[in-house]
Amino acid sequence: MRWWINPCALLQPHFLPKRAVELRHQLRAARLGYLLPAALIALWAAQIPYLQAALQLNHAQVGTLVFYFGAGSIGGMVLASPLTKAWGSRATCSLAAVGALLTIVLIALQPSFHLACILAGGFAMAAGLLEVAINIYGVSLERKYQLNLITPLHAYYSAGELFGAGCCLIFLNLGLTPLSATLCFATLLLICALRYFPCISSSNFKACTERAYMLPNLTVACLCLIVFVTYMVGGAMVDWSGVYLASNSTLTLQHAVCGYALVSAAMLFMRISGNWLLRRVGALYLVTGGAAILASGLVVVSLRPPLALMLLGFGLIGCGMANITPLSYRAAARQQDMPLLPTVAAMSIAGYGGLLCGPALLGFIAYYFNLQAVFAMLSVAVLSCLICMLHLRRHYH
Repeated sequence: MRWWINPCALLQPHFLPKRAVELRHQLRAARLGYLLPAALIALWAAQIPYLQAALQLNHAQVGTLVFYFGAGSIGGMVLASPLTKAWGSRATCSLAAVGALLTIVLIALQPSFHLACILAGGFAMAAGLLEVAINIYGVSLERKYQLNLITPLHAYYSAGELFGAGCCLIFLNLGLTPLSATLCFATLLLICALRYFPCISSSNFKACTERAYMLPNLTVACLCLIVFVTYMVGGAMVDWSGVYLASNSTLTLQHAVCGYALVSAAMLFMRISGNWLLRRVGALYLVTGGAAILASGLVVVSLRPPLALMLLGFGLIGCGMANITPLSYRAAARQQDMPLLPTVAAMSIAGYGGLLCGPALLGFIAYYFNLQAVFAMLSVAVLSCLICMLHLRRHYH
């Protein structure tokens, strides 16, 4: 029976379709799993201005809405490991995807402020659950088949962000209302999920004896620090690059977004070419070189050079940051000091915690000092990560 008719069938090992034994179908499901939450978060970002206008929200209320989103994300990430262990990857990813698609459509109905906050928290919880669960599944595929999968899978996450933003732009420019645009986009993603998510193997962790969480050892703690700092730099690019460019260059507010656009484009390019670079220079040189390039880009930006050099610095940040997280997950799949399930869960929570909480922390630093100090401090943090990478060089190899 199809799982959208009987969702309980997702929990049954014999439900796995015959086509799913082929690696190519499992890879398509994993690629979609990385692309889908990124596209939905881009859709959520496009919803915020319309919600603010329709509900006449002030800045404090928008901040409250974003707070519920962040709290829901953390909640979903914390639940991902025990749910994956209890239900398996297929059921966890499938139900999280359906929950995220349903709640984003309900948000597009522009309900009352309090209901919008609850829905934002529910959407973020489902999206966070999907992001961590699909990370666990992707790393398990890499370990099982001994293939370099994590870097190209993260490229699909970057592509999902651009795909979501581009579809929203196209649908809205065609004259569709936010609700109609959301319904079209959610329907497209739902059809893809119905086609490929049943191909995810459910037997990865259901029968394992690994604990869902455990205290990280030194190896995993270093990997968590690397991922936390990398995601914190990414969050700083999202929230602060436009402000920094607008205040320190001749760019107008409308064009200040080009800094983050450069970072995103460079990350996508480097992740697409990640496996080619991996074969040429090896994982250790790629990850340490990326950290050095990232730190140099942050130093260039912090020096407030002319506009051309500042944009070059943002490009260096994107190039350096692109492959650090995927190769760190790859190292997690290869280390034997700690079981895979709690390792990936801890790294995912550390990473997304840096993405969500880091920009707020950097905002306080910018308030008491300035944004130049923020970028300089981030460059020092990246150099500390470089030391951790050298300490973990046998795992990156």
